[in-house]
Amino acid sequence: MGSPATSFAKSAGLHIAYQVVGHGPLDLVYVPSAFGHVEVMWESPAVERFLCELASFSRLIVFDKRGTGLSDRPRSAPTLAERADDIRAVMDAVGSPRAALFGMSDGGVIAAKFAASEPERVSHLIAMGSGPGTFVAPEIAEEAIANIERHWGDGGIIERGAPSVAHLPSIRAWTARLQQHSVSPGAMADLIRMNTTFDVRPDLPSVVAPTLVLHRTGDLLYNIREGRELAARITGARFVELPGTDHLPYYEDADHILDLIEEFVTGRPPTTRSRRPAAPAGLSTRECDILRLVALGHTNQQIAVELFISPHTVSHHLRGIFAKTMTTNRTQASAFAHDHELT
Repeated sequence: MGSPATSFAKSAGLHIAYQVVGHGPLDLVYVPSAFGHVEVMWESPAVERFLCELASFSRLIVFDKRGTGLSDRPRSAPTLAERADDIRAVMDAVGSPRAALFGMSDGGVIAAKFAASEPERVSHLIAMGSGPGTFVAPEIAEEAIANIERHWGDGGIIERGAPSVAHLPSIRAWTARLQQHSVSPGAMADLIRMNTTFDVRPDLPSVVAPTLVLHRTGDLLYNIREGRELAARITGARFVELPGTDHLPYYEDADHILDLIEEFVTGRPPTTRSRRPAAPAGLSTRECDILRLVALGHTNQQIAVELFISPHTVSHHLRGIFAKTMTTNRTQASAFAHDHELT
């Protein structure tokens, strides 16, 4: 679809770039991870699809945090409270009195801060790959910063952000472009130093919005212990462990993440990714996709590349497919697929 129109909200004298997509009955604000660019992100087919799916059941509001992308650069590294206040500025600019928040990575910390400080404006809180504090421990911050300054803009960060697709040159090249257009190496270093001061633990008891915390079991950037702690400190929060290694939500089994978010914020079973005839043997949409490719002779690695998931996740789904179809190997499962016209 290409990039939607970009507008600017005013937050404490700074211009915050934002976009609005979709016309759903509820507002959903996407609070991005450490770096981003509201226009460059639409150049990735996987990111575009993910955002469009969010916009299929909401009015989706995306923005560049102060200091990144098209938003103004502050004179000094922003505080957590200042970044949280940018959410308010963007919501005010689009006339949104109340919205669900989806915070990714350190965006989850920022979203939680806003949910605690302005509870009447937050209907739901979703955090993925996040925690109650920094994603870089203070004792290793300078070492991490030195490495980032050496390699910023080469796309290599995708090896930790989304290992399932890090081998694909197109995704690495897009990641490099996103880095280069989001923030300079020195500014990123300042943002990391600022992030080491993040600690939203004192605020979490004030979060009253229904909360969903999603976390990959093998996340290489935010350890899953951080996600568990975030959920444990918010009354009534639901914690969901997701198999896989990707910190980012766009590639590895993205449909499952989208389904969880849609059902959580709408209160009804997801519909946008399930408009297919009922599958045999109780197979899920993802399992049908994998079984179809198995029947076509694809290896686990080939299936992983095509569906933007990890080979480990493919193996996990295959075990479920074998159990549901009462088969024990790929040959029998392929025969089941052909018998039920899944190919």
